[in-house]
Amino acid sequence: MTEEVFEPSLESLKEEIANLKKNMVSSQETPTAAPKKEKKKRKPLTEERKVILRAQLKKGREASLAKRRANRELKKLDRAKKVVAKEEEIVLSTKSNQELQNELKSLREQMKTKQEEPKPVAKKEAPPPPRPRPPPPKKEPEPEPKNEMMASVIEETPKPYKTPSWLLKKKRFFMN
Repeated sequence: MTEEVFEPSLESLKEEIANLKKNMVSSQETPTAAPKKEKKKRKPLTEERKVILRAQLKKGREASLAKRRANRELKKLDRAKKVVAKEEEIVLSTKSNQELQNELKSLREQMKTKQEEPKPVAKKEAPPPPRPRPPPPKKEPEPEPKNEMMASVIEETPKPYKTPSWLLKKKRFFMN
């Protein structure tokens, strides 16, 4: 038995390579997403339908105009009622004609008496005296040292830092 080794020919190998390339290119071109559905096109409007739609639109516009006019009239009536109510209130609250004339006469008489009297000269008021200042705060006396060593410690200790008042007023300044 002779062993035959199958060796593909050069032409068959070229064909296989070409097929594989085609498959690779075609697989890359096809998208993995689902294809888009085509929308159904609308039918064009017929003249009859256009006429019907125009009539409906016209009718709707007329109806809304009528409503706006009616509401405007109602608002005018409401405003007129409010004005009448205010006028009635004013009339009821005022005095009778005779009372008004009597009051007018008394006011005229008062004006005459004021004109006859000489006007007093207005005196300038003196400004109030300045307020006394509070006494300055008392300082605590420093303790006397008991011995020399304490005296040196007291002298060496620094005085505490007092923050200036203008710095305390700054918003950025925070102190714990």
